[in-house]
Amino acid sequence: TRDRIELRLKLEQIDRIEAIEALENLRYAWRGDDMEFAQLRRLGTLYLETEDYREGLRTLRQAATNFREHARAPEVTLQMADAFTSLFLEDEADKLSPVSAIALFEEFRELTPVGGRGDEMIRKLADRLTKVDLLDRAAELLRGQVEFRLKGAERTRIGNQLALVYLLDRKP
Repeated sequence: TRDRIELRLKLEQIDRIEAIEALENLRYAWRGDDMEFAQLRRLGTLYLETEDYREGLRTLRQAATNFREHARAPEVTLQMADAFTSLFLEDEADKLSPVSAIALFEEFRELTPVGGRGDEMIRKLADRLTKVDLLDRAAELLRGQVEFRLKGAERTRIGNQLALVYLLDRKP
């Protein structure tokens, strides 16, 4: 049945949404084996392809968490990290509402890359939140960078940006 769904998808007899629905109906038929892992991974990938990022990342997390010992579990973790990074660094998250973007970021915060790419991701999200007047949330993100992630001149620069957000929020 899973193969039949994949074939129909490949032949364009159904679209991704219909494939997701069909695979979701099969999801609980197999539990705790390679078939379930493959099912979760495929579902997660389809959700990401249909831009349902939350459900895609949640489903992939389930595969990685429930099947930690599986030989392909590290690939799933990498897939999650890549999807999360492209969301926030390649501006895919701009398609989401600011509230949805921050909720997604918070739910999958552990996928934030270390170093400069992660810092850039956080700054971009804070800039977006500032533009839509979600100043408390923007300040919280920037404060976390100043307190825990940055050093030297970059810490000073982001500290200045944080001060500006506080001023915009009338919290001098």
